[in-house]
Amino acid sequence: MAKALVVEDMDDIIPSIEDALIARGDSLVRAKSLEEARAMFRADAYAYVLLDLKIPAREGGAFPDKAYGVALLREIRQTKGKDRTPVIAMTSYHSDGFGIATELYALGVNECISKPFDDGRPLTNVIESVLSENPAQSQGLKLRKRASRATAIDAIKHALREHLRAARDHAYSLREYGKGAKLLPRPTQQQLARQLRLSASSVSRAINDPSDKEITILWAAANDLEQVLQFK
Repeated sequence: MAKALVVEDMDDIIPSIEDALIARGDSLVRAKSLEEARAMFRADAYAYVLLDLKIPAREGGAFPDKAYGVALLREIRQTKGKDRTPVIAMTSYHSDGFGIATELYALGVNECISKPFDDGRPLTNVIESVLSENPAQSQGLKLRKRASRATAIDAIKHALREHLRAARDHAYSLREYGKGAKLLPRPTQQQLARQLRLSASSVSRAINDPSDKEITILWAAANDLEQVLQFK
């Protein structure tokens, strides 16, 4: 059984995290702020940390800010004897974007996962991947592989789902007003690249990645009115 420090101020996502950890047989301790997480990390040892980026400085404090999550990450990496503790950052791509994930890898995050978890890779899979990593693997290689593959694919899939929801609502609105459902133009690969701050070649490789069938399905669905109308 592994013990995790979960740094998350939003109550509504905790059940999803608890379900994932229980499925693995892990236990958790929860912190709701930078101040609380800092004290817990110093006082005990953890197999890994699940870190929400946007947390308040103290419980009951002002609005959550990703600066406090980044500050905690820096402290973890500077804590002697605990600086190698795996950290999984929980991000929201619609607000944080791909750029922040790249920045986090540079700061020492082991992996990023987008919220809500049902929009991307299962949390249990991400935890398993992080805990089974070969510590001798080159850090630079890990950063490049993650930034160019899994993180890019997750970001693109999230953007495509958002487009499909918007396209579905657009089509039904037109139908409601008697104008006939029409397809909202699918974003081009160049538009996705600009939106997510990726290279066009990265987007193209991700969309055509044979190891991830979901992204191929989403890309095709966004150009098919019938599939758009059925999207949930």
